[in-house]
Amino acid sequence: MSLENQIYTPTLKWHQSKNYVYLIFEVINPIDKKIIITDNSIYFNVISNNNDYEMNFKLFENIENNESSYIILENNVKVILKKTSSNYWTSLTLNKYVYKNNIKVNWTEWIEESDDEDNKPEQSQFDFQQMMQNMGGGGMEEMMKNMGSGEMEEMMKNMGGMGDDDDNDNDDDNDNDDNYKDDSLQMDNLEEDNLEEDNLGEDN
Repeated sequence: MSLENQIYTPTLKWHQSKNYVYLIFEVINPIDKKIIITDNSIYFNVISNNNDYEMNFKLFENIENNESSYIILENNVKVILKKTSSNYWTSLTLNKYVYKNNIKVNWTEWIEESDDEDNKPEQSQFDFQQMMQNMGGGGMEEMMKNMGSGEMEEMMKNMGGMGDDDDNDNDDDNDNDDNYKDDSLQMDNLEEDNLEEDNLGEDN
């Protein structure tokens, strides 16, 4: 096989939560993408630095492919898979020996089945806002329509979340209200002072 036709296998990191599986294909500046997500498999093929990268495997369990999606970034491709159940996956692939040298657990994001997800570290590798801005509907839009409030909260925690921004906005609004009250109080005090000076002037 010539070098021109050689196909490489990318590094793939993965972790999971109760309802989702998160994948990161590590490829630089991917182009000419062909990414197919079915209810039980993933086909991944991109060109990166003039090299052809490909993976094709069956998933450990079936997924909701209409509620799964991906985003292509400068340094990787990120995929979110919606589980059909809350079962804990012991492997990403149906055959655990497939791509065993290339598929790695994302330990910085990993949660054990017995762990409390509310106590896990902040998972910033999946930025919810960035994915919403870049996906342009499709699978993400369908995912949002079919998602319950609990699942939405879970996904936001695993993707970086937006709660902090909302809290900051509320804090800013409260600060503005306090400043307005302080300004109004100062104006009232100033008017009272001016009225007292006018009364003193009339007495004199």
